[in-house]
Formats: sequence, structure tokens, C-alpha cells
Amino acid sequence: RELKVTAAVDDETPKQNSKLTVTVKVTDAQGNPVSGAEVTLMLHYKSTDTEYRGKTNASGVAELSFRIGRAAKGYTVIGEITAKAGEGSGKAAVSFTPE
Repeated sequence: RELKVTAAVDDETPKQNSKLTVTVKVTDAQGNPVSGAEVTLMLHYKSTDTEYRGKTNASGVAELSFRIGRAAKGYTVIGEITAKAGEGSGKAAVSFTPE
């Protein structure tokens, strides 16, 4: 079963040590929100990968907040997002470039 996953980051050009929030929305094929979906965000920094997890609320939304620390300036960090609920899954991606 295919889930539709959309995601956005609240700042695409953050300063070092900023706090960012990635908002993920999960819906089914009919556009209905999927609550309780397990959401994984894998951030690919220049020197390391960091994983964050959360679950969607009744509106099908999960907010994952994190600090970027001293992320390399000018290096675009890719965030791969996976959402799973029952037999269904879906993917999305976000990116940000510290400055």
C-alpha cells in the first residue's frame, strides 16, 4: 500500500547550531491523514549520518526537531524520510545548506 509523504524544513539556509524542524505529513491514496505512522528522518551530513524518529498525530503530521551543531557551511545536507504504517510505506526528502 502506497503512502503519500510530503515534507518541509523550516529553514533551508540555517546558521550553525540552529534548531530546525522538519514537518512530515502522511496520507493514504485517498488523501486521508494516516495517524500513528512511524517516521524516520536520516540526515546525511558531510562527516556523519544522524537519524531521528517520530510518529504522526491524528492529522497525519509528525514534527522532528533537531540542532544542526557545527554542520559544514555550504555543504547541502540531504534528509531522507521514510514513513511506515501497517503494510504501507512512502518516502520523501528535504535538504538544507548551513551558512
